[in-house]
Amino acid sequence: MPNSSESFRSSGRATRCAVCDGKFGLVRYYSWRTPLCSKKCLDRFRARRASDCSWLPQPMTQALGAEARRLHRTTNLSNGDIALQLNVDGGRVSEAINGMWH
Repeated sequence: MPNSSESFRSSGRATRCAVCDGKFGLVRYYSWRTPLCSKKCLDRFRARRASDCSWLPQPMTQALGAEARRLHRTTNLSNGDIALQLNVDGGRVSEAINGMWH
């Protein structure tokens, strides 16, 4: 398997697919300026980018703060469990419950 420096010619153009390291055919696909050899690799690349972004917690909004307060009042969930359920930072859940975040 070639190094990343070996997959570029002196002109700086990629000679291999960024996902499978396969050769390019007549058609090249691009996503985020990354050359890919097939639609299958394009789908795999997009799925990987989506999963890379999905671990980021979403910002706390007024609606999420109200939902966190509602869950705290009506369930036995901990702040951490509420944060996981709403996909927000646990510290922000504590602030919303304690009334520090509006």
